[in-house]
Amino acid sequence: MSREASLRAPPGSAAAALWASIGVDLGVVVRNQAPTLIGICAWLLFVEGLLVGDVGRFAPGVAAGAISGQDQDTLVAPALGLVPLTLYAAVAALAGSLATARRDVV
Repeated sequence: MSREASLRAPPGSAAAALWASIGVDLGVVVRNQAPTLIGICAWLLFVEGLLVGDVGRFAPGVAAGAISGQDQDTLVAPALGLVPLTLYAAVAALAGSLATARRDVV
């Protein structure tokens, strides 16, 4: 493994872990795998491409790319990209826990 690749592995793993959290929590809210995966893929492939300017720089997929250091010239700093992705994961976790609390029979 090259030195550059070894430096990108930990931040990329953090971005993947946050995306895993977002995916699980959205799966809890939607309650079905297929619509959840289609929704996430549609968001990443289509909606984020339509966002322009400063709003698009803080979208979840772009923030994950910034964390992993993919395009350092056009994206925000990796530490700054971690903030919005963590907030997206926290909001998804809150939505998932509220959905579980309302649906779960104790």
